[in-house]
Amino acid sequence: MSLMKPEENTHESLVQDFSLQVLGILTASAAGDPTGISAAVIPIIVREVFRQVINPLTTRGESKRLYQWGKQAAEGIAQRSNAGEEFRKDGFFEETPTNRSNFEEVVESTLKTVMAATEEPKVKFMANLTENVHFDEDLDMDTYRQILKDIDELTYRQLCIIRLATLYEKRKIIGHIDDEKWEEQIPQNERARFHSISRDFEEMMVDESYLDGVRGMKTEEGEPCMFRPSLAHRTYQAKRLYSFANLCEISIEDIVEMFSLWNVRPRKSE
Repeated sequence: MSLMKPEENTHESLVQDFSLQVLGILTASAAGDPTGISAAVIPIIVREVFRQVINPLTTRGESKRLYQWGKQAAEGIAQRSNAGEEFRKDGFFEETPTNRSNFEEVVESTLKTVMAATEEPKVKFMANLTENVHFDEDLDMDTYRQILKDIDELTYRQLCIIRLATLYEKRKIIGHIDDEKWEEQIPQNERARFHSISRDFEEMMVDESYLDGVRGMKTEEGEPCMFRPSLAHRTYQAKRLYSFANLCEISIEDIVEMFSLWNVRPRKSE
């Protein structure tokens, strides 16, 4: 069903759709597997839906993002489980002495982050992370929390920059600017976008958590001017983020469109 509801529909209707649709998917996929979804996800979502989503202060946008995250994660988990992939067996779903499993904690953290998200495209990658934590034992609590924080703090465009760096590394994409006076040829109405993207590159370079190897330049006015995005390389933290959140699902077409000012284009098949 569509996430968008007609304006005349009530907030409670959206909440009901969220709880029934998602819980239905989870229940169906959890049959016979009490160590996975049924023991962990369903109780949390039930509790959090009624505690948070029905709260009168919860906005329609927050409910929509929760629905998108829960539905995508549940469907992905169900597909992989039905295809024969086994849930992790390292005790991640088992209750701790505090009567809370590690998985309960990371899902509750994700619910809060999804509700507070300001860019809807990022919810997809939060759902990917929730799906992957069911199966990958390398995705421990600390790693999960760090990647969730990365997705929350980085802009969607910065996630695209990590994708762009990956495409360059794998020689899937070409195009960078050699002419140092090229910036002067940018149409006036495009310069704001150019400088805005440049600032994202510069921020990720200065942080040193996500990119290295970028060579930043400044105009006479002090504006960042990144002529060679192809020199960006992903750090270990960025590679983990890329892998566990499935940033490969950002399409090359979106990258080409977003970074068209750098003449970025897919490499032709040989």
